[in-house]
Amino acid sequence: MRHLLPILVAAMTVPALPAQDLRELVSPTRQYFFELADEAGIAAWIQSGHRVADVEVLSASPLRFSVTFIEETGPYVEFDWFYPNLDATGLTNALNFHNARLIDLEPYEQNGQLRFAAVMIANIGAQSAPWSYLFQTTTSGIQNHLNANFQDRPWDIDSYSFGGTTYYSAIFIRSTGVWSRSWSWWVNVPLAFLEQQNAQFGNRPLDLERRENGNYDAILIQDPAPAPRWEMRIGVTAGEVIPFLFQRAVRLTDLDGYLVNGQRRYDLVGIANLDPRSAAVFEQARPLSDGMLGFFLKRIGGAELAYLNRGVAFEPASALKVLHHLHAMRQVQFGVVSLATPLNVYSGYSGTCPQDTGPALFPLTNVLRGMMEASDNARTQAVTAYFGGNAIQSTALAVGMTSTALNHRIGCAGEALSNPNRTTLADLGLLHEAVATGWLGSQREAFYEHMNESLLTCGVEGVIDAEGAALGLTPGQIASFKSAMRYVAKDGYYYLIDGAGTHMYTCSFGYLRVPRLSGSSLQFDELVVGAFVDNGSNPNTVDLARNRAVQELLRPELRAGLQTFDVDGGAFAFGTSCNLFLWTLGAPRLGSTMQVALGTTPSTPVLLSIGFSNASWLGIPLPLSLAPFGSQPGCAVLCSVDTTLAGASSGTGQAQIPIAHPNDFAFLGLQYYAQYYALEQPRFRSSNGLRVVIGL
Repeated sequence: MRHLLPILVAAMTVPALPAQDLRELVSPTRQYFFELADEAGIAAWIQSGHRVADVEVLSASPLRFSVTFIEETGPYVEFDWFYPNLDATGLTNALNFHNARLIDLEPYEQNGQLRFAAVMIANIGAQSAPWSYLFQTTTSGIQNHLNANFQDRPWDIDSYSFGGTTYYSAIFIRSTGVWSRSWSWWVNVPLAFLEQQNAQFGNRPLDLERRENGNYDAILIQDPAPAPRWEMRIGVTAGEVIPFLFQRAVRLTDLDGYLVNGQRRYDLVGIANLDPRSAAVFEQARPLSDGMLGFFLKRIGGAELAYLNRGVAFEPASALKVLHHLHAMRQVQFGVVSLATPLNVYSGYSGTCPQDTGPALFPLTNVLRGMMEASDNARTQAVTAYFGGNAIQSTALAVGMTSTALNHRIGCAGEALSNPNRTTLADLGLLHEAVATGWLGSQREAFYEHMNESLLTCGVEGVIDAEGAALGLTPGQIASFKSAMRYVAKDGYYYLIDGAGTHMYTCSFGYLRVPRLSGSSLQFDELVVGAFVDNGSNPNTVDLARNRAVQELLRPELRAGLQTFDVDGGAFAFGTSCNLFLWTLGAPRLGSTMQVALGTTPSTPVLLSIGFSNASWLGIPLPLSLAPFGSQPGCAVLCSVDTTLAGASSGTGQAQIPIAHPNDFAFLGLQYYAQYYALEQPRFRSSNGLRVVIGL
């Protein structure tokens, strides 16, 4: 065998406009992978709104492919075509007919004839570019083309066997304008060399081709800043492709298949398949656990704000008890049962698995609270036995939870391993959104009241405290925000062990109400939020990853709500007095009591007047001199007297009268005025005034 030395060709230019290459786009989209797909199956998927993103020929007779599809939406919509079986003339004719250019070319031998599987797109508009292709060539032939066409760069390179000889095909594109990239092409180099190129220069594989000796031919590209996150995985089986994509939150950009000891393996390259907000959550939570991570945040009746693997079925453990709760409350709504209806609860347990021994009757309200607040498995089984698993499953379908299945008794480890329950974050979101929008009618509040309501869930209170402090809010303002919040959720956790090791499953999902102020009007953003880690191996980290995902999902929403609570109150002295001065103890904020203090002669009656104007009273302009009414010199009425509070000074001459401020946001920002009158003998005195603004 002739050993080729590494070949390097580079064009050090910087892109002027955004990329149009499928392998560079980072907008999230759904993707699907199939091994051993036939022509009819591929055609059906294309007809259903998908496009071929990457294809490999697995066998020529019968003709079978491994193929990656993406949903053809948004920036992924193109005039594109897939031809599974063309000869050279047919390939030329198809390209000319569609005015297209190739983006993936897979030559193969079928019955002694050279055939092609080809993916092509219309060479028009934003995708227009000078391009060319070769087949039946060698690496030297490719290099000769690049030497002769120095502005070209390789787009796709494949090796194939025809007539017992190894040949290459190559697609080239002119590296100018929007298609200008910094790139390099390497031949017959070890994987470690490519990894070093990435570590040193940030070069990402655009196309990998594994040789029989284990080395690689590769096209590398240097992404413009900010470079997208990308992942590479070497030597996976077909069954490991989709878990890799889900776990690492990437969209497949290159797939290379080959045989190792008769077993097919794949090398994968993927690029981030998340929107920026979801990507930020992923970066915070994903490193904390090796299990599959999922998270979901949606505005009730509105948009999905962030998500990862929201449609992936997972084992929810006790988090699925919310479905049992929903079904029971639905029966209460219909009048089939009441919250006082007695249910049989068995006290027997095998580990955490409830057993049908030792029955006792408890009212439904007790059973539901035990199930939802204390996560009691026996009470969950009581609900299942009383209403029936099939009926509960029917309720799931009624709210649209089509990916949810009750397969085993919750809490039973053996059954959880052999026949796990399943749901998705999207399904749990549908359940909570249905409740929030009236599916339970008058029982909505009872549904929430039987659940665990706490800002400690998933550490959300810590996020509120941190964000509030960062915004410079006072403890009182943060406390007011918390008092207006509502977070109702159900957690679940399994720690299972079998011959393959430990398996950790955790989930938390619920309903969240985030307050925000508009003037003195309190409004709410209603959200469904949750996260899971499926099949992690470390019991000490799965909840950390789940909680971090929820915290980072909610952080922008909590910060936005907290910003509206930056409403300061205060008490400000104004006007002159006749040697009588007041001061305050405490702050004027909702729900607080502020003491208004005064120093006068001992054991003297005092009157605290409160009004809403310092400009006039009963049509009389203010300030109004009190000298004609027998006061000491210089005394005046500084504010209207709309109400009064009476008191007396102590033996040391100090008076304090409390003003209680309602804990009602309708009073937020309210301004009023206060002034003291000391009924001293022989002539009374008045204090300076106080302007009070109620804040948080």
